[in-house]
Amino acid sequence: LPQYFDTIAFHCQQAVEKYLKATLIHFEIEFLKSHNLVYLLDLLSKKIVFEENIYDKAIQINSFGVQIRYPNEIIHLSKEELESAIAIAEEFRCFAVKMIRIEEN
Repeated sequence: LPQYFDTIAFHCQQAVEKYLKATLIHFEIEFLKSHNLVYLLDLLSKKIVFEENIYDKAIQINSFGVQIRYPNEIIHLSKEELESAIAIAEEFRCFAVKMIRIEEN
């Protein structure tokens, strides 16, 4: 249902934000209240090394966390864009789980 694509993309951004914040908390890295995924990655980069392209993915999904908060803003996403947002959220979930497991071992 295309009319819900923006809502789903918003929740993908929210999931990525929570994965990053959970990882920051695990590594005991303090952060300010923010929805900016690049800021959260910058903080995380002080403790762990990750591929540069993760920033591109964070930037790609970052805007979905802002756009839906404004009721007059309607974003129209294609099915491919939505599938990309879902894939990015899944990638960040795997990233967070991996970082926490590596740290625990």
